Amino acid sequence: MNILSLIENANKLNECLGSKYSGAEIQTALDKSRIGVLNSDNSSSSILYPSHHIFPQQIHMLRRNFSLPGLIYAKGNLDLLSKQAVAIAGARNVSNLAMNLTENLVSALTQQDFNIISGYAKGVDSTAHLSALKNNGTTTIVLAEGLNSFRIKREIKPFYDMVNTVVLSQFEPNARWSPHYAMTRNKLICAISSLIIIVVSGKERDHRGRMSGTFDSGLTALKMGIPVFVVSPAYFDDQPEGNKILIERGCYELDPSTAIDQIVSTIAKKPINHKKKNDISNEVNSNTQLEFF
Repeated sequence: MNILSLIENANKLNECLGSKYSGAEIQTALDKSRIGVLNSDNSSSSILYPSHHIFPQQIHMLRRNFSLPGLIYAKGNLDLLSKQAVAIAGARNVSNLAMNLTENLVSALTQQDFNIISGYAKGVDSTAHLSALKNNGTTTIVLAEGLNSFRIKREIKPFYDMVNTVVLSQFEPNARWSPHYAMTRNKLICAISSLIIIVVSGKERDHRGRMSGTFDSGLTALKMGIPVFVVSPAYFDDQPEGNKILIERGCYELDPSTAIDQIVSTIAKKPINHKKKNDISNEVNSNTQLEFF
């Protein structure tokens, strides 16, 4: 299969990027192909691949056992990918109590210089991004669509800039949002986080049999060996069923009154075990970053 054919199929490119082609060959193919080129909006967008020094190192370790991307589209401050990061997850439709708790947790985390990661959905996700930026912190937005579909939300726009934010997508630039992409995106959020906090989760499946994305994120992080803290159900008047079950499955119960101490202590005890770059086998032998303007 030639390199141009791979460019026309993002999934096959993801499979083959790390082992068969040099950075120069990939760059040449991208230059020749019109498929997957990022729209120009006066800001630099990049394609990160396994041997690039900015590519999240934790993914290298986890890709041995989990289906994770070998290609990530990124826009914004790539240095944020090297910061210690906490992911915030939760349902779209939650109470004011849950929203206020999210704001307070994120505010305290930014004071500890943690980068805040979330999935840009309404509810807990967007509240987490907004609180990070309002409190002079940083945030990573992980999309369930292509980078060309990204729009800055009205409430976030006054605080957003290319220094305090990085936007990531593992999907081809013109891909549209889909439920499947949202579930897939959640794996990437887990894989680039030092720790996950779940504010409110529904049960594993709703009455129609649909999987809860938040609940699935908790289970995925557990399987990856990433610490998962779930807000104590007793904190809420209407105790979330998903929170109870996730704690029973092995997640830590998070007491909001001592949350930051719990989180900082856990991360200090269990640092992320990044692979050394020299240990990464069969990856692209190039440090060239692919950029579009």
